[in-house]
Amino acid sequence: MGGPSASDKTIKRVWSAYYGGVPKTATDHLLVGSSRFFARRTWWMLPDGIQRRVRDGQDGGELAILDEVGLDHLVERFGRLVIASGDGRFAELAADARSRGVHVHQVTGVGLPSRALMSAASSRSRLKVNARSGGPTPLDMPARHLRVA
Repeated sequence: MGGPSASDKTIKRVWSAYYGGVPKTATDHLLVGSSRFFARRTWWMLPDGIQRRVRDGQDGGELAILDEVGLDHLVERFGRLVIASGDGRFAELAADARSRGVHVHQVTGVGLPSRALMSAASSRSRLKVNARSGGPTPLDMPARHLRVA
C-alpha cells in the first residue's frame, strides 16, 4: 500500500487492483496484517472471507502475518505462496518456502520492493494501478506463472 501514510484513495486502488488482478481459487487462504491504526482505516475496505491479524509497533502488520504462517502447514497444504508486499521482512519466509518446493510469487504495488524478497521469490509482478479511474488493470505477468496446487 505504500505504508501507513497512504491515502484512502490509494489503498482502495491498490486493493482493487490486487484483488481483481491476482488469480484466486476457492481453496486459497487470504491473510492481511496491520497495526490497529491501519486496521481502523482500511479493513472495512476488504471483501469478506479474508482473515485479518493485528499487531502494533514497528513492522506490526508484517510480524502479525509471519506469526500466523506455519511453514510446515503451508508446504503440506499449498503449492504456491503469494506475498503481496515489497517488505524485506518476508524474504526469509519466501526463501524457506521456495527451498521446500513451494512456488513463491511476489506482488508489489506502490513503492520499491526489497531486493532480498525479490531474490527469494520464484516470480514477481507489479500491479498496474489506474490512478485516474481508480479501477484495476491487469498484472504485467501472465497468469500461467501463478500455479495453483
